[in-house]
Amino acid sequence: MLVLLTMMVVSALLLSNTNSKAVGNMQYRAEATAAAQSAIETVISSSDKFTTPAPTVIASDARGISVTVAKPECTKAVPIGGDDSADPNAGTLQQSGTTTVATTVASGYLSYWDVKATAENLATGAKVEVHQGVKLILPVGAGGNPCP
Repeated sequence: MLVLLTMMVVSALLLSNTNSKAVGNMQYRAEATAAAQSAIETVISSSDKFTTPAPTVIASDARGISVTVAKPECTKAVPIGGDDSADPNAGTLQQSGTTTVATTVASGYLSYWDVKATAENLATGAKVEVHQGVKLILPVGAGGNPCP
C-alpha cells in the first residue's frame, strides 16, 4: 500500500513538472512573438524601409530577446494614377470601412510587401518567425517600380 501511494505521489510530481515546462515554453514563445511583432511595427512605421529596403537588427531587450527584421520583400506593385487611363476615376483610391474616403494620387505604385521578423531568446531557446503584410502607396519619385 505504501509503495502504491509513493508511486502515485511521484507520478503526480513528474506530471506537474512537465506541465510547468510546457506552460513556460508557451510563455517564452508568446514573449518572442510579441517582441517580433513590436519590431515589425517599428520598421513599418516609416516608409524609408520600403524606398530603400535593408535588414534591421534590434538589440536584446530586458528579457534577452533579440529581433532581426529582414529586408522587406515587395511581392507586387501596381501602377496607379497618371493620365493614360480611360478610367474617369484614375488616380483615386477608395478606402473601405465605416466611411468611404477618396484619396487622389497623381502617379505612383500601390505596392504589397512581406516583412519578416525573427525573434530569439538564447537563454530559453525560444525562436519564432513572424510575417506581416503591408500595403503602401509609393510615389514615382521613389525609384520606380519597387518590385523586381
